[in-house]
Amino acid sequence: MSPPPSSATPPRPAAGAAGPSLRADLLAGATVVVATPERTPSVAPALTAGLTGYGARLVPLPPGQPAQVPHADLLLVDLRAVTEAEPATAVTDAFLAARRAQPALAAAGGAVVFLLPPVPSAANVDLAADRAALHAAVGSLARSLAQEWADHGIRANVLIDDGDAHRTVDLIAYLASPAAVMLTGQLLDLTGTTVD
Repeated sequence: MSPPPSSATPPRPAAGAAGPSLRADLLAGATVVVATPERTPSVAPALTAGLTGYGARLVPLPPGQPAQVPHADLLLVDLRAVTEAEPATAVTDAFLAARRAQPALAAAGGAVVFLLPPVPSAANVDLAADRAALHAAVGSLARSLAQEWADHGIRANVLIDDGDAHRTVDLIAYLASPAAVMLTGQLLDLTGTTVD
């Protein structure tokens, strides 16, 4: 007779630590250009630790300057700290960052752009329409970039995360892999709150 199944959930590995189906070196040798609006000068430490945990090398994209690398495998545009008062600025920042990084992405011959818009706030329901509009605008930008840059081998997707850095990093690592080469121009919502 076999023992009853355990109801205890096994502990999750740290962000970026390879899960059962992702290799720890999935992003080994990958150059990730990281862009944030000037008002939010850094990406969440758990996200950067997770990406480097998969072997990626992170390079900041200075405001107003082109990427400082000859090629880039990923562009991560982190807009999650943008406030509700500046949605138009966020979309403009994302577009300008992508445009500045495009030569390095094209040189890689198979790069991915990830746009991370602000996470919907359950605390302020009055601003739900603003968030939905921002997500729609960033999603439209991703579809436009995906279509315009497809000939250069560049894919673009939007990832609305739920604050779980482990899950976000795992999804970025998977989407950057050859297994997801056909996924582009999509809005992927881990929160389940976005309305199309």
